[in-house]
Amino acid sequence: MTYQPYDKETNDKVYKESQRQRYLERKVRESKRECAMLDKLGDKEGFDKAAERLKQREQALKQYTQKTGRARKGDREQVNGFDWNVRAKATARSKIDQVIAKHERNATIEVSTIDQVKNALVERVGFSEVEKSFFSIDSNLMIANTNQLLKLEQKFGVIHRSEGTISSLNNGRAIAYVRKKIIDPSKQNLSLCPKAYANKQQHIANAAAMIKSGWSMPAALVDEELMAYTVTHEYGHILQNILIREEFEKNGWTDNAANAFVNFLKIDKRARFKWYYTLEKKVQNNCYKEIIAIAKEYNPQFNLLECCSEYAKSNKAEFFAEVFANSQLSKPNALGEAMNIWLKRKGLIRNDT
Repeated sequence: MTYQPYDKETNDKVYKESQRQRYLERKVRESKRECAMLDKLGDKEGFDKAAERLKQREQALKQYTQKTGRARKGDREQVNGFDWNVRAKATARSKIDQVIAKHERNATIEVSTIDQVKNALVERVGFSEVEKSFFSIDSNLMIANTNQLLKLEQKFGVIHRSEGTISSLNNGRAIAYVRKKIIDPSKQNLSLCPKAYANKQQHIANAAAMIKSGWSMPAALVDEELMAYTVTHEYGHILQNILIREEFEKNGWTDNAANAFVNFLKIDKRARFKWYYTLEKKVQNNCYKEIIAIAKEYNPQFNLLECCSEYAKSNKAEFFAEVFANSQLSKPNALGEAMNIWLKRKGLIRNDT
């Protein structure tokens, strides 16, 4: 067989295509190195932006190779430090951004009927399941709380980062609660207790009484905010649980081996799950200290006891949820204002409209 070399025009074309592919591969490697570096530094906001750039550059390379018929060379896209763990985080960030973008296109549309609730809670808020029990609560409260969850999820997007369900089950004297898995805080259930959500007017009266007594943080004494107060508080728990999971990840935890740090030799529950509880407490303490520090930064005469509800004084997890509720309603005090600044500094606000 006689070898027939390409003519000059074809050679030039192949050369230009190869150089363009090499350029796109370099940009992919550049983004991967950036992701690896920012992940190591713990710069969440920077990592999210780098992950988005990586997605765009990989897509550009994919489209180019498909268009030209050139083979994609995976080995030329590899970099040291961009391991499967960093890849998983970057991929997850990309998927979250896609879901959030879809959600944001529809976020301004509130539900007005019970028939719209389930679809909104799954497709737009991001719960994996709406349990049957949820539909036992007062229909007006159901619609109002769904709309508040839509609003919060548009702004923060943390339920899309969870494997969460929503229900209505009683738990002692609780009005509502969030239950999470110890070994994976992103697996959590939000329950609006039927005793507290059976009657709209009674629920509103109880919420107003708790605010007036100082048990709850300040909020406007109007139906819209009184119906939304508790679910906003619980959303604060959901958000902090995601921060706890992120702290787990920084310390070597992975989805595939979530129970890797369980000490099965210990009988006592606290001892058996000590690694998880220690990091959970670390996150709660850090949030508490940082928010108070911001309040003092803006007001040297800041008085914590005067700004804190009685419920917020019970523990640091409830402090976070209470201050979060105050920050997202219409009467934020010094702590609520500090929380809003803290949320911005942490890069937790995805859409502030």
